[in-house]
Amino acid sequence: MNNQEEVKKILNQHIDSMQSFKEKLKSDIENSPDVKEGKCTVEDEKAEPSYYLSAAIADTCIDIMQSKAVLEASSELVNKLGCSPDAIKPLFSLLTLVTVNSAYNAIVLYDDLLKGELSKQFDNYGEKLNQVIGDTNAHTGAITVLRNEITKLKKNEK
Repeated sequence: MNNQEEVKKILNQHIDSMQSFKEKLKSDIENSPDVKEGKCTVEDEKAEPSYYLSAAIADTCIDIMQSKAVLEASSELVNKLGCSPDAIKPLFSLLTLVTVNSAYNAIVLYDDLLKGELSKQFDNYGEKLNQVIGDTNAHTGAITVLRNEITKLKKNEK
């Protein structure tokens, strides 16, 4: 077996670990108390952000580990260092850790950015709503004054 085949075998072990993680996630939601009690369906649970994001991160990690570039770079690293493919197993663990952590941090960052933008929009909406309420109150006041004046004119006319 050449180095690239050995490296691919090691990569596949890491991919299998991520697949096992995804299967465990799926099993957990299928056996969740809410699903068992009929409060929700498995599809409802899969739509929950925590499941969706965890599965998406696992899929991203699997895609990266399956990429031709990772296989080629890893094989080249083994060849240049003159080491056994087993010697770079920690590198794959590190790659998995970095990928998962980066994906999670990107999601957290995006969530923070989205919250900030939504807060600005809701603040603007609140300001506009307060302006509309103020204008409506002013118009209501003006209508009340005019109504009173009309009532006075009608009384004076009689």
